[in-house]
Amino acid sequence: MVEFGPYQVVDEIKVIDHESETTQIFSIDLKSKYIEYKPSDKSTYDRIAYLNTGEFILYDLSGMEYHFDEYGCISETMTGKEYKVEYEYFEDGIEDFTETPYNLTKASNETVNVEIGDYELYLPKKMSIIDLNQGNTVLFEFVDSDTCVCYVPKDNNSSYKSMHYLTNGYYLAETNTGTKIYFDEGGQFYSVDPKGRNFLKSVKQGDYIAEFNYTIVGDGLPVADKIRVYKDLEWTLVYELTYEYDALGFLVDASMILASNK
Repeated sequence: MVEFGPYQVVDEIKVIDHESETTQIFSIDLKSKYIEYKPSDKSTYDRIAYLNTGEFILYDLSGMEYHFDEYGCISETMTGKEYKVEYEYFEDGIEDFTETPYNLTKASNETVNVEIGDYELYLPKKMSIIDLNQGNTVLFEFVDSDTCVCYVPKDNNSSYKSMHYLTNGYYLAETNTGTKIYFDEGGQFYSVDPKGRNFLKSVKQGDYIAEFNYTIVGDGLPVADKIRVYKDLEWTLVYELTYEYDALGFLVDASMILASNK
């Protein structure tokens, strides 16, 4: 960290180009009147500007602008007003799945008595998460805790770490990799929140908007399996892209269907 006027800011920013698989380091320009970063080596980029909203703008030498939110996720790309692409991400986990990936059910008629604040509840002693894609079932059993209402997997080698009952009546299951899976009070799947990942909800360019639907593959990884492109204001479907994956999560097929052919 370095001091820049009244602010403390990072002295370097790393930009990762996933298409070319290259990484560019930018260092703060202490000679500038603004909080800006310059590339450390020869680059196709000109500079990064930091905004007081916590956002960043990356400028390249051709005049393109890449806007990033405070989390480092790209939010817009543009060249003046003529070319602009806007990106929207899921904020509280992915909700839009082509098919329901999980369900939560009670695994026995036994109940446990728990107190949450002024309330007394009777909850299932054993519960199961059913992976509807893989066909697997994971059994959880209630454990006594002074700090939370907690369930743990019966199998010590499970890919799940624990499951908690939340004060809003929902259940939160967490995998060993940090992925969080939410279920409503009836055990219906609600959303998936993959740790450290940001997933696109939609992309908008001009009069068109693309919306993303997801599925779960491999070891619980969400991937886009359907993209629908609409004419913006009319929400008229233009075409639909479909992706298929194998059991390990590798892409095996992709297809496009025009709306006129559906």
